[in-house]
Amino acid sequence: MTRIGWDGTMQRRMVDTAQRSDSRQWEDLAARALALLPLYRPVPRVPVYHVRVDDQVVQAAERDLAGALRDLITAVLSQGEELLAAGWLPRRNAAAGLPAERGRRSRIGHPATGRIRPVITA
Repeated sequence: MTRIGWDGTMQRRMVDTAQRSDSRQWEDLAARALALLPLYRPVPRVPVYHVRVDDQVVQAAERDLAGALRDLITAVLSQGEELLAAGWLPRRNAAAGLPAERGRRSRIGHPATGRIRPVITA
């Protein structure tokens, strides 16, 4: 998920559902969020969001967020892993000094196209 602020600042976060004990709740939330989408109506000085679940990309202006889509974005912002601004890799694990694992896993909010392909709908 990418949040683009009115001033061009970007926040990128993702949730890897493959190793989470609550993966079913994330999948259900993502399914509900994608079931009814708002029109993309960006306006000046209002942040916009790009949410990627599998191969589906949703764009929404902050003023149009409601229901499950708002819940999904809020959850990814609060619980998601921060992504580097220059790329898509998660930040290094400071304690271990190692990058996060890479592989074919489910991703919610993954901003890259073609690098790691999501496996399941989340």
